[in-house]
Amino acid sequence: MSEELEQFKSECKKLVEDKKYSELLTICETKLEELNKTASDDKEFLAYVYFAIGNANGIGLENYDNAIEYYDKAIELKQDFTDAYNNRGYAKYKLGNFQEAIEDYNKTIELNTRFKISYCNRALANERLEKYQEAIEDWNRAIELNPNDAETYSCRGNAKCDIGKYQEAIDDYNKVVDLKPDDAVAYYNRGSAKYKLGNYQDTIEDLNRAIELNPNNAEVYNCRASAKAKLGNFQDAIEDLNRAIELNPNNAEAYAKRACAKFSLEKYNEAIKDFDKAIELKEDFKEAILLRCSTNLALRNYIKAIKDFWLFLMVKIGFKRQHKHY
Repeated sequence: MSEELEQFKSECKKLVEDKKYSELLTICETKLEELNKTASDDKEFLAYVYFAIGNANGIGLENYDNAIEYYDKAIELKQDFTDAYNNRGYAKYKLGNFQEAIEDYNKTIELNTRFKISYCNRALANERLEKYQEAIEDWNRAIELNPNDAETYSCRGNAKCDIGKYQEAIDDYNKVVDLKPDDAVAYYNRGSAKYKLGNYQDTIEDLNRAIELNPNNAEVYNCRASAKAKLGNFQDAIEDLNRAIELNPNNAEAYAKRACAKFSLEKYNEAIKDFDKAIELKEDFKEAILLRCSTNLALRNYIKAIKDFWLFLMVKIGFKRQHKHY
């Protein structure tokens, strides 16, 4: 490889690291003109220029169609260009072409069986196609290649949760916590998996730690409220849901959960207000509509209960409410 190409590569990588994508495009286009003017037959250099233009468009400017066009040109000139196959796969993934992305990752791995990032990328694409076992196999291989990468264990744990292997997922989250003791997301993920297994007190302990590390994640409060409600601590659950709603006022699920906790405390009128808000935010929220029906029955608001029951049936069959415009 020529010294000039090495220098050009180094310059391009630095611009990507610094997120100076427009500048990267400029130097690539200038180099492309130089190579064309001199009728250069240096295919490797030309392939790398096309690759770098693809990176500027894809990684930087999110012009994924343009990126694929340039990765195609790079691969045409250099058919064993592993990085180009991988990055073209990423661009296809971002466009929602998951199977095509997998084919590019397959090629990358065929060329280099130790290309860890392609195993990770292929795992993510398989998950989008709901091929969770294939994804787990890729995460396994990525972990073999780097057994100290906390993010990979976290991703494998998530995939295991998707197929209901919660205890195995917890084992992975344990590893994440070992590697990154201050990772709030790891505690949240582990707590969520423990919740699925019915270990509500353990769930709360993990979520307490997650909140210590990051007190501004609404979903953590939401999940801790669910665990507290399962243990019958409805007032504590309401306090968590108050905080969740404060952080995310448009979370219909949080309003519905708070309504359920208030119902359990026989605060029916307050529960109705929360169910109203939940349904306002999510019109097809079947569970909230049915629970509001039950709450209206508890209040002996029979006409409203009947209306809610009919609304529940309409939503269940996919009926869309028509909005009046005045």
